[in-house]
Amino acid sequence: MSTQVLPCPVTRIVLLPAKLPIENFDTVLLTSPRAVPAAVAAGLPVLAVGEKTAKAAAAAGLTIIAAGAGRVTQDLPSLLPRTASVLHLAGEDIAVDPAPFFAARGHAYRRETVYRAEPLPSLPQDAEECLRRPGELAAIFLSARNAALFAGLARPLLEGEELRLTAFCMSERIAAAAAHTGLFGNVLNADARGPSAFVDFITPRCT
Repeated sequence: MSTQVLPCPVTRIVLLPAKLPIENFDTVLLTSPRAVPAAVAAGLPVLAVGEKTAKAAAAAGLTIIAAGAGRVTQDLPSLLPRTASVLHLAGEDIAVDPAPFFAARGHAYRRETVYRAEPLPSLPQDAEECLRRPGELAAIFLSARNAALFAGLARPLLEGEELRLTAFCMSERIAAAAAHTGLFGNVLNADARGPSAFVDFITPRCT
């Protein structure tokens, strides 16, 4: 069985102007490649979460002092010296708030919002055409918000055939959001620790 994969954005990224208090910090925390432009402006060494974020930061010429696993955990602060002060450049919505983890280890921590994801009014045309065709379909979600936004845009196109959709979700939180929409006949939680593990979970179930 062949599998067709289509990118299906449901938001667009808008960079936000920000006056960063870099004089009070010696380390930037990046949890998404989307914050890299702001990190370039800050010019501080970077603690990156995830391989994709680390690669984007390095490609932009930033100094990577440490790289964590694919998601924020309580072990993240242990990658830094105890004296490090951390400026977290992030979007409006974050999956996990790392502030308690840094506070528990005595780090100064502040989060600055440097981008936001604005909802799109419709799905891409090729995605709409795919949803209208008969047959089993699957959607892959890396965020709870995107699962909800996709459901809202896809439901009118399915005309009562919602339950032929399977949702592959990277975490329990995302799976709960997908299930709450009522759109999907099957919701699978990969509980993956990064994109590679998520792909390994999905691949045998789609081929």
